[in-house]
Amino acid sequence: MRFDKASKHFDETHVLFASRLHNELRYYLSSRCVDNFEKLCNLLVSDKLKSCLTPGTLNYVLSLEGEGCFQSDQIARLADTYINCHIGTVSNRGQFSPSRRGGPQGHFKDLGEARRNVFLAMLLLIKVRK
Repeated sequence: MRFDKASKHFDETHVLFASRLHNELRYYLSSRCVDNFEKLCNLLVSDKLKSCLTPGTLNYVLSLEGEGCFQSDQIARLADTYINCHIGTVSNRGQFSPSRRGGPQGHFKDLGEARRNVFLAMLLLIKVRK
C-alpha cells in the first residue's frame, strides 16, 4: 500500500494506524533514496506535480521514468514537452484544451506533425539519459 493512499482500517486502533503510517513512510522514503531534507522536498514536489498532471501527460512522464524517480524539474520539463508536442494549447488555468484553429478538421491535419514532434522529443530524451 502507498503511504499517500493509506487509510485507517475499521478494526485498527489509531495507535496501530499511526505505527503503520510511520513504517510505510520510512519504506517509501527509503525506496526513493531520500536521506536528507533537500531530497525530501524534491520528492514532495515531484509527487504533488504528478498528482496535478492530466492522465495523458502523467502516462508519458511515467513511461519515461520507468523504475526510477525523476527530479521535479525534469518532470516539469517532460510535461511541458508532452503538451507542446500535442495539438492544442494550455489555457490560463494550466489545463490542456484543444486548439480552435481550423475547427475539428485542423486537429487531424496536424496529427502527423504532433507524432513527429513526440518522436523527436523521445529521441532527445534518450540521448540526454545516456
